Amino acid sequence: VCGSPGGAIRGVLVARFGRSRNDRAPPDRANQTSFRASGQGEGMAVQRVAIAIHEGVQALDVAGPVDVFAETNGFVPAGDGYETVLVGAGCEPLRASNGMKISADLSFAEAQQKFDILLVAGGPALPDAAPDPELTQWLRGAPARAELYGSICTGAFALGHAGLLDGHKVTT
Repeated sequence: VCGSPGGAIRGVLVARFGRSRNDRAPPDRANQTSFRASGQGEGMAVQRVAIAIHEGVQALDVAGPVDVFAETNGFVPAGDGYETVLVGAGCEPLRASNGMKISADLSFAEAQQKFDILLVAGGPALPDAAPDPELTQWLRGAPARAELYGSICTGAFALGHAGLLDGHKVTT
């Protein structure tokens, strides 16, 4: 086991037009939106978010979403919000494109459970690099493993290698 998912970073952001039911959420004065965790109902259960990482990942493509998810948890009631885990081929640290070491919370082999959201982080080499077989195989299970899946930036190339973009118009 790579680590304890319970100790993972938490969070996410969904914009809703109009006033927020959460008075702690500051309005976005630029376009009059308010931030809250869900556009439906009176609350939500904790949403599990998996972010797939890989050798050469863009550190910003990991840190940015994780920070957004973590910050959002400050604007939702306790017990609601997002639990974010990093998933990779193994538990040993890998090198991001900037040289930073990043470690997964779970390996692909361990991360077979359902997630509410599954994202794959991008990296500058993904458009031209050969597909990572372990990442590709794990991503092929995304439709069965997550209600919503997507990518951050060039992570779309990994989704494409897994066949998850076939028949869809996409951009990165």
